[in-house]
Amino acid sequence: MDTVAKKRHKTFGIFVPVWDPGPCHNPDCSEYLKEPEHSEHTDSRKH
Repeated sequence: MDTVAKKRHKTFGIFVPVWDPGPCHNPDCSEYLKEPEHSEHTDSRKH
């Protein structure tokens, strides 16, 4: 099981991630995700 940063909260003036369990990769598990979630990550930094 992977961990996923779902949201952030502010602590001492900085934002820190709140970690939740991610999808399970075991087909026998009730939390199993057949198709992996892919997020479209766009990098705004220019190289």
